[in-house]
Amino acid sequence: MKTLTIALLGATLLVSQNAPGPKPIALTIREGTNMAAALSPDRRTLMIDLQGSLWTLPASGGPAKRVTEEFLDARQPAWAPDSRRVAFQGYSDGVWHIYVMNADGSDIHPISVNYVNEFDPAVLPDGRILFGRWEYIDKNALTIQSLWTINPDGSQESAYYANNMVFPKALLDARPVPNSTLVAATLAKHNGPPRGSIGLIDVRLGKNNPDAISNLEHPESPTFDTGDSCEPWPISENLVLFSGQPKGAKKNAIEMIDRQGNLHVGIAITVSIHLQDLTGIVEADLEMTGIAVARE
Repeated sequence: MKTLTIALLGATLLVSQNAPGPKPIALTIREGTNMAAALSPDRRTLMIDLQGSLWTLPASGGPAKRVTEEFLDARQPAWAPDSRRVAFQGYSDGVWHIYVMNADGSDIHPISVNYVNEFDPAVLPDGRILFGRWEYIDKNALTIQSLWTINPDGSQESAYYANNMVFPKALLDARPVPNSTLVAATLAKHNGPPRGSIGLIDVRLGKNNPDAISNLEHPESPTFDTGDSCEPWPISENLVLFSGQPKGAKKNAIEMIDRQGNLHVGIAITVSIHLQDLTGIVEADLEMTGIAVARE
């Protein structure tokens, strides 16, 4: 589960502005779960998903603006390389679809039409959108959550990896590795807790080749998809941040792993977001620090 600490100062939810009877309700919320934040490639703008909407604000902190409507349940923003367009997942027709829009929220529309969920969009260096997909066409109903790509205009939806593999049963949280052709992902079970093992995928070795996976936590078993790890964030081809459960711990912590399987724990990241008004204005102060301590 993704967790981001939130401090709401004087946040007010307006039940009704005009109708007699109901009065504004003051809310104080100090934590948010299942959230995401994405920094634009030009490092000027931060986009977050919060309260079912996407918001933009200056990366240095300051006023923010809601750019999607309240009932789309917009999540997981992913910036295009030019910092002008954004992909995200939205909930409509009873399933999750991949949407695109301008950074200011204009020209918003879905680009996928699958009848089951599509999720976790990320933008590859060539501009294609990488995403996870439940795929049941000519498949059994138990295993397939593979990786696909689609152009930002909705054309050329194509299988990227593992569409004809039984294991791993699901590939989640996929993100491209900077300055590389590799992709990091969580190898997980189908339709279960979104946790498992962290791997790097080199699709050049074959779209359905298990040897294309470098399982960082279980190098002897490339398709091993069990565990408590999730949310890989690749720093380079040799270093990946992720949420993992240290030995003897009951909760996950931010960890770091290299290609040799060496683990580091003790990464500290703090993000403080102060919401002044849920109807349209956000004030944010951001602070990020990092410390890595080798685990024996």
